[in-house]
Amino acid sequence: VQKDVTLTEERIDKLNSINFHWGLKRPPRKQKVPAINMLTDYDQQYQLLASFKEEYGHLKVSKMLQEWVKGESEPSNKEYKRLPAFVAAIKKEHDAYREGKPSILNEERVEQLTALGIRWKKPLNEPRKNTRSKEEDPNRETRKRRKTDEEAGDSAYEATAVNI
Repeated sequence: VQKDVTLTEERIDKLNSINFHWGLKRPPRKQKVPAINMLTDYDQQYQLLASFKEEYGHLKVSKMLQEWVKGESEPSNKEYKRLPAFVAAIKKEHDAYREGKPSILNEERVEQLTALGIRWKKPLNEPRKNTRSKEEDPNRETRKRRKTDEEAGDSAYEATAVNI
């Protein structure tokens, strides 16, 4: 049951007497500024990504950023720290491009990025690489046994906990 919590004139006067501020305390939220401007910085970021791949031999920029943040290593170029945001933005743009929505990507850029080594999400209607039928799965029986063993272990644990 909820009480009626309307403010009476008396309470309002008491709050005003102690200079109560009736407005919002927190300032309005700021607009997020993207880390990169895809329209103007694409070519520059692409070149940076290409030089990253040439130096490190892969495009796992997020993994490298984790190492840099942990202090396990240092990037040879400080600008490399911006690449995870670029790659994530490119992948979102690719989704839009593939769906026929407006995108900064075009066929030439998609081919360029694919040739560089960017791995795109597969369309939902395309099967995943490791998809097998039940009959083709050599580990199916093992997983079934493991699952039943785990279920049996849980009930044994519950029985022990109840008896204690």
